[in-house]
Amino acid sequence: MLEKWGVDRYVLIGANLLFFVVSLITFFLQNGALKNKNPNVFVRSIMGGVMIKMFACITALLTYYFTNADNFNKPAVYGGMIIYLLYLVIEVIVMMKLNKHKHA
Repeated sequence: MLEKWGVDRYVLIGANLLFFVVSLITFFLQNGALKNKNPNVFVRSIMGGVMIKMFACITALLTYYFTNADNFNKPAVYGGMIIYLLYLVIEVIVMMKLNKHKHA
């Protein structure tokens, strides 16, 4: 079905792998911050996670564009954006549940 829409599956696999790794990193940062009694630490970890994700996405997109300018696949990039949103929603839901359990 992806080929029918003109989506490069390898770009989507790479985007999924990137978002998985970055989400794991930010999850462990935020989970550690939940254990701190100071609520500002958690807020800083959230902002730091957003910065890490933003720079990782921009770096990956620019690297993909400059290395494959002739074969740049916009539908795959849009699919990667959808994958990013899915990871974001899942991460927010998990953090909200953990925050309730930890009484942070």
